[in-house]
Amino acid sequence: MKNLIGLLVAFLLSLGQSCAADSYTYDALSRLTRVAFANGIAIDYVYDAMGNLLSTINTIPFSPSDAPTVTTVTTGNGSATISFTAPANNGGSPIISYTAISSPSGFTGSCLAPCSSITINGLTNGTAYTFTVTATNVAGTSASSAALNSVTPSAQGIDHAPRVPRAFVASYGLDSNITFNCDTAHPCRTFYTAIAVVNADGEVVAVDSAAYGVVTPTRSVSLTAAPGVYAGMSVFPGATGVTIATPGVNVVLRGLTINGQGGDSGILMSAGAKLSIENCVISNFNGVNQHGVFVNTAATVRMVDTIVRDNSVGIGVQGGATAAISKSKFLGNDSGILVQSAAGTTTTVAVSNTVVTGGGTGIEAFSGTSGNARINIVRSTVTNNTVEGIVASATAGTASVTLNKSMVSGNAIGFYKGTGGTLSSLGNNTITDNGSNTGALTLITPK
Repeated sequence: MKNLIGLLVAFLLSLGQSCAADSYTYDALSRLTRVAFANGIAIDYVYDAMGNLLSTINTIPFSPSDAPTVTTVTTGNGSATISFTAPANNGGSPIISYTAISSPSGFTGSCLAPCSSITINGLTNGTAYTFTVTATNVAGTSASSAALNSVTPSAQGIDHAPRVPRAFVASYGLDSNITFNCDTAHPCRTFYTAIAVVNADGEVVAVDSAAYGVVTPTRSVSLTAAPGVYAGMSVFPGATGVTIATPGVNVVLRGLTINGQGGDSGILMSAGAKLSIENCVISNFNGVNQHGVFVNTAATVRMVDTIVRDNSVGIGVQGGATAAISKSKFLGNDSGILVQSAAGTTTTVAVSNTVVTGGGTGIEAFSGTSGNARINIVRSTVTNNTVEGIVASATAGTASVTLNKSMVSGNAIGFYKGTGGTLSSLGNNTITDNGSNTGALTLITPK
């Protein structure tokens, strides 16, 4: 009988069950024939004619549990953390462990219950993965959970599932609130984290005044300061405020203040489809060849109601981009607006209702390749610059500037037409009080 009890105890312990039996059954010879438990487990004992124990029969009313539910997935550098909730139906037996598996590649990770997240390492950065989770009890392994949308590990940033249309950041936020999708009740602390939870074309809103860190959007997104809010980025050496390097993305920056603290650029766009800069302040990127904004790809760029101040280059546009700058102010930049060609492309910038003042060179088109650099200026003021107001020059390709209803005044050199450059006027501009001019304006007839 001691052996029987030992077997019984060992069996129950292996199931994680209490050893307290609900009932015992004996035969006419006082032999134990059944031990029953309230949860439905029963152990039957079978004897031969001589009274020897032949076997035990275990009755286990268990089944595999239902599938867990994956709630969030957050990636890091070559890794992903999958969070989940336990199934409501555990199959009648406590869950022993959970296993997560990736698709593709079948990378796995596991944890012993109770647990609610699993981290899988060894993933390939740049590859999109989905993840499922299973639960295991004594009866076996559950079906796989449903997968959320795919996420992509990256050395540069995090990705997250599920995604939402809008996320929030605040001075009192926590980046650990990514598990709540950075919602209004649980804002995150940085743009870096919050952009991971929004859908393509989603929005991240800064709800109060603070600095929210530099960011590299990898999908289309709007970063917006709520009305009256200072949403800042302090950009330190080796960093860029906003880096856009993903083909096809559209990025909107609205109401941000991007301040150089030795950083390389305020905004750098080397790939992408569209960039809109609205009501922003971009300043103090004043090291050698540092830019407030630098666009070097064939994107469509829009800047409106923005102040670009005290940079080495206020905005540099090249690579076949098309840009429109309106209602903006370029103040104290070594070079305010610089448009350059790229081989085989045409880079075009339209400047309207804009002031460029107090810097070195105001507005310049330059071509050093077989491409074309073009600037059209209308209803704008270029004044009090210590080198030149307007410049067009080319050592290859073409560089042209056209003036319409604009003022060029108080510059050391009002306009400079270099070799291969073209300066055109519709005859309705005010060009006065400049130290000198180099070259001549070509009068063109409005069409």
